[in-house]
Amino acid sequence: FTIFGLVGDQSIPRRAAQELLDQGADPSVSKVVNDVLDQMVNASSGALSLALVFSFLLALSGASGAFMAAGRAVNRIFGYVDDRGIVRTRLISLAATLVVALLYVVTVTAVFLGDTLAHDLFSEIGLGEEAAAIWAVIRWPVAVLSAMLTVTVVYAVAPATPEGTPRVRILSIGAAVAVILWLAAIMLFGVYVNNVSRYGAVYGLAGTLIVLMLFLYITNTAFLYGAEVNAEVERRRRRRRESLRVPDPSIAAAASTAQG
Repeated sequence: FTIFGLVGDQSIPRRAAQELLDQGADPSVSKVVNDVLDQMVNASSGALSLALVFSFLLALSGASGAFMAAGRAVNRIFGYVDDRGIVRTRLISLAATLVVALLYVVTVTAVFLGDTLAHDLFSEIGLGEEAAAIWAVIRWPVAVLSAMLTVTVVYAVAPATPEGTPRVRILSIGAAVAVILWLAAIMLFGVYVNNVSRYGAVYGLAGTLIVLMLFLYITNTAFLYGAEVNAEVERRRRRRRESLRVPDPSIAAAASTAQG
């Protein structure tokens, strides 16, 4: 909102309110949107700049808290004991949150910026048909790669991985499972929201929040399931390594008898 207030022009509130009316919104909703946007556009730049800094720090703190919660969940899944200090954990989470947030924005943009929206956006900024055609080709590879990187960063940095434990690889089985489940689930969820559910008719503006919470629930479920897969793969590898290191008791006894 504060970014919009800094860069928005005077015509946007009226156009946004009219667009809502054209799409069938209640006139009272259109008036609220128009009034809020108009206040933001006409607010002083100093107040908006201060609000932007404050809102960014608040959002970063909340997101880093979610990152730390993801680390605690992965620790529970793998059986790790987190002996890192509070300050160190918070600093790591803040730095990693910035990286994860950037990757997540790229992922969500690639998933939801479809052909029609991409065409309108590229036409608006003057890139034209060629940019829209290129985006249509690279859209899903970009989404998959950025989602894999997002999940990998969280799996590798968030938990308290003990010394000597192999680091999570970008192409780990768990990351691939999490991304595939997430993409499939949100596409099906999109079909459900657009064709079956009527959250807007039942809950009004609160329906947007409900859909967002369901989307985050699906995302978290896919993330945790991928972590479970990685944990099981790691346990199997550990048991295999231990079986190779520890000789069979009967073979050891036979070897001892032969030496005697």
